[in-house]
Amino acid sequence: ALTCALSVSGIVLNKGFIFLGFLPRKKVEQKKLLEKLPSEFPLVFFESPHRIKRTLKNLLEILGNRKCFLARELTKIHEELLWSDLETLSQREEFIGEITLIIMPEDTSKKEKTEIIEKEMNLKKEIEKLKNQGLKDKEIAKNLAQKFKISAKEIYKKIIEISE
Repeated sequence: ALTCALSVSGIVLNKGFIFLGFLPRKKVEQKKLLEKLPSEFPLVFFESPHRIKRTLKNLLEILGNRKCFLARELTKIHEELLWSDLETLSQREEFIGEITLIIMPEDTSKKEKTEIIEKEMNLKKEIEKLKNQGLKDKEIAKNLAQKFKISAKEIYKKIIEISE
């Protein structure tokens, strides 16, 4: 069921995936397990139809609303393959049969964009602060290159950009 679900999902696995078998029954144990796993890999596990609804709600609470792929009754007459998200699936009324669930990695693009914007704002504040202290542009670029781990040349461009 594992390889079959991964195959039909169409997910590109160039970084790999994490297979968890069946998740622990208790929410506290699920949370402990899931929080220590890296967020950049798809998570694959099996779940029974009796536990899936509660597990989906727990996953939504622990991981947030991630995209997921549900494969049910693989290779059987009532096979079901479904791309969705945890929130939508958790509202589904009924699940029948053996379930393989693939949870996609956390979408880090928003997080990365926020971090870039914050870094940019902090850099501008530092440039203005050092300019107010009377430092020359080249000195500022040299000092901030070490602090922000950016080349002095890039920071110098930013200083010129701000000055215009």
